[in-house]
Amino acid sequence: MPLASAPKAKAKSKRPRRRQNDPVVGEYDVYLNAQGELDVYLCQYPTRSREHPLTEENDAKPCELRIKPNAGIMEVDVPINTQATYDKGKGVTWGEALRKSNLENSIGSQGLPGGFGVGSVSDNTKKDGAEGKKRGGKAKLDDPEPQVSQAELLANFEGANARGRVLNKTTFGGKIPPKTEASPIYMVGAFRGKELHLTPLKSIIQLTPQFHHIDALHEREQPTPARAPRRDDNDGKDKEAKAVQMSNKPVMDGEVVDMSTTVETLKAFQEESWQRYNYEDENSATAWDSYDKFFLPDAKNAPNLKSVMTNGEFLDALSDSPLPDSQRSEKSAVPGEDRASSRNVKGDEGSDESE
Repeated sequence: MPLASAPKAKAKSKRPRRRQNDPVVGEYDVYLNAQGELDVYLCQYPTRSREHPLTEENDAKPCELRIKPNAGIMEVDVPINTQATYDKGKGVTWGEALRKSNLENSIGSQGLPGGFGVGSVSDNTKKDGAEGKKRGGKAKLDDPEPQVSQAELLANFEGANARGRVLNKTTFGGKIPPKTEASPIYMVGAFRGKELHLTPLKSIIQLTPQFHHIDALHEREQPTPARAPRRDDNDGKDKEAKAVQMSNKPVMDGEVVDMSTTVETLKAFQEESWQRYNYEDENSATAWDSYDKFFLPDAKNAPNLKSVMTNGEFLDALSDSPLPDSQRSEKSAVPGEDRASSRNVKGDEGSDESE
């Protein structure tokens, strides 16, 4: 009995099929708003949940934002709810340590923004205002608050909190990445009707909790020249500070760590003043006025953008090892639209065999 020949199977195409159920649902005109009117920073909070935004509605509107532009440091103060799940004893201890540390150092910050105390700030605080400033520091400020015990502060906790003697804020801080030729250019987009306006970001910063209150408490517990024990004639021995000899140790291939550069950098961090800014809530009138600046004015008369690079030059800019001219495809010189058209035509010509 003759066997019926099986129908020829069509060869499967290696080219991915276009999805028929994924149509284009919208098209937008894209505008580049690069007038330089705005310094836009994108602040990320890796340790904070999206369910707890920093807004006035969530009782977490930041108190202040400050920047040291030359040092590249940003800090944001966020209020703490002292009425729920709050240890008042530790709050008073840390709050007092932070307040007194700021009074003694007058630099407004600890940790990296304060140069980790490099530069002998305590020595500067012993001098009067004029001489202290000559040495790069600031004079010690007088404490306007009366000296009371922790028990008395706890007894009038609300009053102590109102006078700034309680740790009632969390400080988030981070380093602003320096700009280089290899730095990527990020943009933030704002929609208006069928228009998408892109504004370049100055930087993306990851802000994490800073433990300045721990540094301040540790600083208070350490003997400094201002608080070191004085010599007593009745004592059998003199209590003196011992000098510490710093040396550079080789790290790799005979290289030597240059500690002087690090010290100078920390001094520069410490001596630079903060630029302080008020923080506007996202629903405030001021915030909405700033939002309007994200749109290019007179968009209808905006000039069309033109690329100054060919396709080959663009690919070379993205590649670490550009291809030599002998290995370059002829299509690399074809503009984007023509290249896409030629590729589609070739695919359609072989569609009978491939599908």
